[in-house]
Amino acid sequence: MTRGLRTALMLVLLAGAPTPALPDNSKSWDWLIGMSTPPGPPPSVDYLGLDGFDVSKAYVQSANSSNVQTICYLSVGTLEDWRPDVKAFEALNEDQKKAGKPKLIGRRYPDWPDERWLNFKRYKVFLPLMVSRLERCATKGFGLVEFDNLDAHENRTGFRTKAKHVVAYATALAVRARKLDLIPVQKNATDLNRKLEPHFGALLLEDCALYRFCGDAKRYRKAGKPVFAAEYPRSWKDEGKTFKLRAVCRTAQKHDIALIAKKLNLKAWIRHCR
Repeated sequence: MTRGLRTALMLVLLAGAPTPALPDNSKSWDWLIGMSTPPGPPPSVDYLGLDGFDVSKAYVQSANSSNVQTICYLSVGTLEDWRPDVKAFEALNEDQKKAGKPKLIGRRYPDWPDERWLNFKRYKVFLPLMVSRLERCATKGFGLVEFDNLDAHENRTGFRTKAKHVVAYATALAVRARKLDLIPVQKNATDLNRKLEPHFGALLLEDCALYRFCGDAKRYRKAGKPVFAAEYPRSWKDEGKTFKLRAVCRTAQKHDIALIAKKLNLKAWIRHCR
């Protein structure tokens, strides 16, 4: 996506009007979050999700030059132990505790023990650090930014996070992203679509065919905004079900969303619907 096209889309989003409808089921995409050095040249897809920290600016620009619309992955709901700015978050957390204020870093994420939940109730304290991450995405040339782990209200974070806290934090992030000419992408948390969709330019779903919530894409598709989906065959196996790509792709076609199958490590392995 060229800068001019991104700017035009931003103006439409800010005005609150629907974006031009996109034939999402015909769009291709890939997700290479688990690879610090993705394969080169970038895959020939319409959209490509990459790690906002690990991937190089040169790789992002190479993808952009091939008309690939790049999505910057950021975990905004958890603090990942291996990120270069982890000490800044931890120092801020210590300052808050010394001042007798509620802490910012909570429980570990059971499925990802190297990650700890952040306190959405106090997002204003650490928002500048998140804005620095957004600036990193913009500097590298990304066009969209994916906000991972927004569903704190559905998890044991240690902070009794409620939906209203998620909405306030996610909206603040989306506003900051747009100011940097980045299109914000909502990740899961579809029970909040009604309040979040007006502020976001796209939606990303995981295992929506398995858990039968691909229909939650309707609000975004009605607004003409792209919806991406990933199914994990391993998740199907864990649920005692058989993953069938053709059946999953029929679901994607029904709901007009761009769907791929990936392994949980989000490396090179992929299956497309076409």
